[in-house]
Amino acid sequence: MSIYKGSQKVMGIIASQGEADLTEYQKKNDSTLNTTDKTVSGAINELKEAIDSGTGTEVPSPNIVTYSSLDQLSLTSGTTSIDILNALPDNSLLRIEVGDNAVVTDIPENVKGVLIIDKNSSTGINIEYKVVGGELYIGLLTIGDTTTLTWKRVCVTNLKDTTSGYIWLNKNGNSMPSGVTTNSGFYVNYTIKNGWCQMLIGGTLKTSNTVDYASFTLANALPKPNALIFQQLWSEENLNSTSRVIFTVTSSGGAQLSVSGSALAKVDYWNGIISYPVKES
Repeated sequence: MSIYKGSQKVMGIIASQGEADLTEYQKKNDSTLNTTDKTVSGAINELKEAIDSGTGTEVPSPNIVTYSSLDQLSLTSGTTSIDILNALPDNSLLRIEVGDNAVVTDIPENVKGVLIIDKNSSTGINIEYKVVGGELYIGLLTIGDTTTLTWKRVCVTNLKDTTSGYIWLNKNGNSMPSGVTTNSGFYVNYTIKNGWCQMLIGGTLKTSNTVDYASFTLANALPKPNALIFQQLWSEENLNSTSRVIFTVTSSGGAQLSVSGSALAKVDYWNGIISYPVKES
């Protein structure tokens, strides 16, 4: 039997009533219904009563069925996300607030949050846990396996992924401290991906005498770290193991080089790699 609401056929419920059992109201079709009759609330209620009394049959609805509590699934506190998933019918959505892991034992953090399970079918599943005021986690399942759940934290950034190419710093040796020279200057080549900067540093240095400590700025336009970060560079030729060269990135994006130790009579090549999270604007 079809039920009409306005000019739309409302499907989802079939009553096991014969034509003789139908009321005159139920026998009407679109062409005979006036505006008021098109609400057909009476017909829907009659069919609901038939289903409730066991004389009707419910047909799976194409609409999503939503759940907002565990007791709607005949579950109680102390259950798991997997238990909830397996209790949900296909084409359903659960959204509940979880106080701690006494309610749902396998949430990724033992703090208050919202658990969302969207189940289209046994292979079409999306699971999320959003900590109130905090992190977002995605629940991962192996396709076809609804017994093991792995949580992964979602990392977000407003920084675009980029690659700098080789950038030469102080190539002409300007502003070098007394007794320190460079043949070709220093370069950096960095990549920013998912908010992290990985930077390759290299260049040549020579000192005419022992340098207790000398620090100088190479550039002021590098990706900014959250705090000052530094890395000791290594000598490719190892001409003097007592010398130290430190590369620093300041919180304002400045590149500094610090030199100390015995004199480097020959030009030596220094290099290193530095990695750090980039400060978001």
